[in-house]
Amino acid sequence: PSIRGVGCASIGQAIAYQVGNGPANASGALNIGFQQLAIPLFGGYVLTEPSVPIGHNLDALGTWQVTLNTPPDPALVGIHIYFQAVYIDVGAPFFVTASDGLDMLIL
Repeated sequence: PSIRGVGCASIGQAIAYQVGNGPANASGALNIGFQQLAIPLFGGYVLTEPSVPIGHNLDALGTWQVTLNTPPDPALVGIHIYFQAVYIDVGAPFFVTASDGLDMLIL
């Protein structure tokens, strides 16, 4: 699967997080974390610790989107937030597939 953020990564702004190219109708989560990782697991890598997992299902095209607001807290400026989407995929080795990581720097 692929993952991208669309919008301005500034405090108080909305950003749409979009997942594409995933397995149709798959269950999974968008994992949001504050620590970047690179832990090998199930033939791929865990790229962030899941401080905030958002469970969801992909649609029939293997896509999903959520819009989240960055809190209007000046203390967040300069902080990195990391994202990775992970899904159950019966066609994948170990029945798991994951996106690359997304690193968002709050401005």
